[in-house]
Amino acid sequence: MNADLIKAANLLREAGFNLKSLTRDFIHPCLTVDGTPISPSANGFHQAMKAGKPVYERVLGEFVISVESANAADPAEDWFDCQVTVAKSTAPIVSLTGYGWLQVVSGAEFVGQDQGYLSNWYLNNVGYDPVAEEPNIDFAELVSSCEELALINNCGGVDSAAYLSIEGIRARED
Repeated sequence: MNADLIKAANLLREAGFNLKSLTRDFIHPCLTVDGTPISPSANGFHQAMKAGKPVYERVLGEFVISVESANAADPAEDWFDCQVTVAKSTAPIVSLTGYGWLQVVSGAEFVGQDQGYLSNWYLNNVGYDPVAEEPNIDFAELVSSCEELALINNCGGVDSAAYLSIEGIRARED
């Protein structure tokens, strides 16, 4: 994750927003677990109108997650660029693009972790220990690999609509 996304993950953590427990029934407000775009209402969000635009909101404990389209369309059609905001009471904590949200949800677990944690996560989720296979593996490369594998998993796999969209956008940016 880049520095801005790490900052967002830390702000959420400092505010008491536990990504794993609070988002256990959805990874992204506009995606199914298999990476298919859906309306946020299918993930328990309720629609409201703000400034003439539809906004979807869901209360999770003391937090409110809101989702709105970047271009006033249905957020499901715009899941990559939609705006996902987390607020505590009425004070926004972070506001991210849909893709940024997915990156934070996928990578926050690895922020500040050591090589042992990452190696164990990789072993439990992929089936082998990359550090045992390559003892001189670069730490940043290990973190990046864990983040990407978590992202793939959270998108529903490498063949999911969500991950294929991400790969298509990455290819255009290169």
